[in-house]
Amino acid sequence: MDTLLDWVFKLNPYDKCVTNKKINSKQCTIIWHVDDLKISHVKKKVVDEIITYLSNKFGSVGPLTATSSKVLEYLGMTMAYTSKGNVKISMYKCLDKMLGYEQFNKDTGS
Repeated sequence: MDTLLDWVFKLNPYDKCVTNKKINSKQCTIIWHVDDLKISHVKKKVVDEIITYLSNKFGSVGPLTATSSKVLEYLGMTMAYTSKGNVKISMYKCLDKMLGYEQFNKDTGS
């Protein structure tokens, strides 16, 4: 978190695991849980630059992995950015796993 504050990101007063910063007049948001981050900005180049910066700073501790896609898995959620200006969030895979459907489907060949 100190790294983001040093980089002039502002902590969200309601959720201390969310930071925001205006970059190129557009909001950049970084949210995290333990060591999982989700970085969003309208320009992919901005996100790539942040990932490079974080990788250079923390990559020696352990490799950083990044995923960029219209459909992302994050903390048990599936986030689909498939229609402009909208995001669809579901947890079907997580719920199936919790309810045992995942194993049931493997056992029955479904």
